[in-house]
Amino acid sequence: MIKKYFKKNNKLATGFTPTPKIFGVSLRGKRGFTLVETLIAISIFSVSIVSMMSVLGGGVSDINYAKSKMTAIYIAQEGIEYVRNQRDNYVLYNENGWEKFIESSPDIKCPDPSDTKFLRTCNINTDINNEVKVSSDVFWVQKGVTHDVILTEDLFNWVE
Repeated sequence: MIKKYFKKNNKLATGFTPTPKIFGVSLRGKRGFTLVETLIAISIFSVSIVSMMSVLGGGVSDINYAKSKMTAIYIAQEGIEYVRNQRDNYVLYNENGWEKFIESSPDIKCPDPSDTKFLRTCNINTDINNEVKVSSDVFWVQKGVTHDVILTEDLFNWVE
């Protein structure tokens, strides 16, 4: 009875090996990749690795630019703080300090940051009555391109 069942359903026949199929395609006679298939796979893998490396290189370049720009912003802010400190010294320690500060403002020069690739200039505009406009410009060269950051601030006579 059991033998009859297997013969009827073609499940157990002596010497019969079923042909393996994947998605309805017979795998008999297919033993592995051909040389062309292997070369195509390696070229696709190589192109993906090269494109990933170029994206990573651009990311590193962008990070270096962002770091330099943040440093330039800090140096520009330092230039404005330097002029503000000069104003405070004139106002606090001199009689008629605000007027003396305005008179000597063309002579105030911001020192350049030492041992860096950055150059700083401070411009002081005293044309406005009872107000001084300070501009701090920082320049640097990165990969042959000149970049700059400019910060401005208004200073007032805070002592009456």
